[in-house]
Amino acid sequence: MKKYLTVSQMVECEKRSDKNGLSLSQLMDNAALALYREVLNAAHKVSCKKGESVRSIVIIAGKGNNGGDGLVCARLLKESGFKVCVFLALGKPSTELSKAAFKKLKGIDILDTLDEQATSLIYNADILVDCIFGTGFGGSLRENILPLFSLINISGAFKIACDIPSGCNADTGLCDKLSVRADMTVTFHRPKIGMALSPAREYCGEIRVCDIGIDKQYENADFCIYEPDISGIKKLLPERPVGAHKGDFGRLLIIAGSDNYYGAAALCTNAALRCGVGIAQLAAPQGVISALAGNMYECTYLPFNEGDSAEILLSAINKASAVLIGCGIGVNDHSMAAVRYVIENAACPVIIDADGLNCLAQDMSILNGHKSEIALTPHIGELARLCGADSKTALDKRLELAKGLSEKYDVTVVSKSAGTLIVSRGRALMTNYGNTALSKGGSGDMLAGMISSFVSQRADVREAAVLGSYLLGAAAEKLSQTLSERGILARDILDSLPRILFDTEE
Repeated sequence: MKKYLTVSQMVECEKRSDKNGLSLSQLMDNAALALYREVLNAAHKVSCKKGESVRSIVIIAGKGNNGGDGLVCARLLKESGFKVCVFLALGKPSTELSKAAFKKLKGIDILDTLDEQATSLIYNADILVDCIFGTGFGGSLRENILPLFSLINISGAFKIACDIPSGCNADTGLCDKLSVRADMTVTFHRPKIGMALSPAREYCGEIRVCDIGIDKQYENADFCIYEPDISGIKKLLPERPVGAHKGDFGRLLIIAGSDNYYGAAALCTNAALRCGVGIAQLAAPQGVISALAGNMYECTYLPFNEGDSAEILLSAINKASAVLIGCGIGVNDHSMAAVRYVIENAACPVIIDADGLNCLAQDMSILNGHKSEIALTPHIGELARLCGADSKTALDKRLELAKGLSEKYDVTVVSKSAGTLIVSRGRALMTNYGNTALSKGGSGDMLAGMISSFVSQRADVREAAVLGSYLLGAAAEKLSQTLSERGILARDILDSLPRILFDTEE
């Protein structure tokens, strides 16, 4: 599995390294040397492609230590005989390390105004090296620097970003629309979590992770972020022994649907069945059952109407190997009571989605009474409500909020957005599959059903979330090879799951 760091974790690594003998100045030199080597490799490739030697390399440097990396790299390139120019994007260096690197520049053209000369150099460069902001950037690009970023992006140069493309947030993956679109990103020690999340991952190009001498023992082991590879994900699928019967593959109770949301109940139930659960039982209002039963033959039904006591669910809860509650149940006294009852009485894992989460948001103390494993599957709006934040804060601090929610209530949080973050007990798993075919109603219902199905088959909750998010995304990607993303419906995804599972089982 690939390991990622947050910006604060990387800063802590650097501080610990500095304290234990490898100074920040040495780290900058090591980073610049690694960047220099990657620029050399890129220069060779560009030369081979063009059939002539690289003529000009432009280092575009900011005021901080990311700019300092670029300044040291510029000196090394000059010493190697390249024609190199430095453009100071934000004025003269402002940190002690970048000031020291600037003083050592000899015989290199240095420009700081986007005049006709600088514009021509940047536009016509063979290689541009972006060392403007690095991992410390957050927010939006200021208006006065937008012309430079526009020029960088329209240049035909091979573009290399130092640590992360400028304009991209290294923690959240959020980007200004004019962020540098790199052909290659050279990052140091470990990749940063934002680089794996959309839209930043589309701006990074090829990612090269370079060792700069930081000992891995300096990493914060209290909270680790990993991305499983596909070979690892395939190993998570529950086994299906020859001769097994339906009881061997679990019993899932699904509490879903209401008069306004028949589809949510159908989608989560069918997704669970498609992923191999042995027995699925849908508890829903009689009107929902009557509407669905004619086309959903593979599950059993339990009428659960508004006004019914949640106690009628007890027998089904006791028989279940997992419970899913929330898809399309609405937010009212009846659904609030059902959520509370399930949490207080289920001995098996409980997956809470959609309106189940909205019920919780009205009274988070309900979670204090849980006696079994709980998984919450919020999108950004639901995460905001659960944490008492606004949507912008939830988007900007998604990992931080999910981690806090997980720790406070001892639950697994499956945070859905552009990339899925699965946070539980001091660890985060990240998956990043799918496309805009999933950016429509029904995707969350399907994911909840898929996760619940695998949990019913006795998969670990975190592993089930990884499996579900991978398979849902892979199905969307596969369908998009022959169909328009805008025209793919949730039912198309459902129909494709057996093929995706077949490919995954190979």
